[in-house]
Amino acid sequence: MGLRSWLSGVYRPLRAELRAASLRRSLDVHQRSDVVAIGGLSYGGYRVPIGMLTADSVVYSIGVGENTQFDLELIKRVGCAIHAMGLVCF
Repeated sequence: MGLRSWLSGVYRPLRAELRAASLRRSLDVHQRSDVVAIGGLSYGGYRVPIGMLTADSVVYSIGVGENTQFDLELIKRVGCAIHAMGLVCF
């Protein structure tokens, strides 16, 4: 392995990490206090910033299968409209 090849192997991951760190600093990301788990997180559930949803919100739920627990619980909590779409495989 030549010196140039070795330096390239070291430099590339370091450059990627520096870019990622720069992006994180520029985004000003803050943890939300209104995030709640809807549905079973082990299958079919999600964490949702519930404060961003109202009864006038429209949610598009893609890939609905046999488990609609997330959709039904979100409707119960917020009262929003959910357009649920499933995938059909033959």
